Amino acid sequence: MKKLFFEIIIVLIISVFCFSEGYAQCSEDGIDCGVWGGTQVYTYTDPLNFPGCEIHIGYQVKVCLGITYFRLVYIGFDGEDPDCDLFLNFLLPTGIGNWADGTRLAIIWRSAFGQITQQWMNSADPTHKPCPGPPFYYCKTILPGGCAATQYAIRPYDATHPGQPTIHFKFSPCETEGCCITEIPFCWNNGWIAQGAATTQIIAGDCNNLQPIGNPFQNYGIEWTIYPASPCMKSCYIDN
Repeated sequence: MKKLFFEIIIVLIISVFCFSEGYAQCSEDGIDCGVWGGTQVYTYTDPLNFPGCEIHIGYQVKVCLGITYFRLVYIGFDGEDPDCDLFLNFLLPTGIGNWADGTRLAIIWRSAFGQITQQWMNSADPTHKPCPGPPFYYCKTILPGGCAATQYAIRPYDATHPGQPTIHFKFSPCETEGCCITEIPFCWNNGWIAQGAATTQIIAGDCNNLQPIGNPFQNYGIEWTIYPASPCMKSCYIDN
């Protein structure tokens, strides 16, 4: 009986260690890190699926030794642009006023992340990591909360600023631990070369019966109409 008791204790200790190790991967810390920069906007296009639609990706960057983190701020577009009707229907398949599709939002961020990181590596040109590696230079994005809701806000169209996003989509975490991690390793060979496509993993608990934590649009002005958050679900798109 004592032997069984000790075996159970050991299993529990190992389980706690594994969960703690997993959640530690959700950290956006590193060595010699700078601070998060202001929000930058990248214009993402997908001529095959959304021809003519300019999709605006708001993101922030934090540079550490050997790794740079990218944080998604919003995904937006001009809701009055007819070229973006397909994209609107993609994220809101049942129409405005209904829940946004979080899996499809994750697909867009994962795809745009590949373009954004390549652009950043070419312009920032951090310390070279010669190919074929390792070591590599990593670009990583971490969506907080492996369980997250999707929410969006719409403001009236302003004809004096055509092309400005009138719809913003955001993730809202539903748990204080867990995350969705996407990363791309790079090495240098007369230019920065991504070593394969982005890979994604999720660290999450049970998403059932959870509620979003906070309001991702709390700092938006009164001109924005904020729509209800979707149910909490896994925040990742994984096709590794």
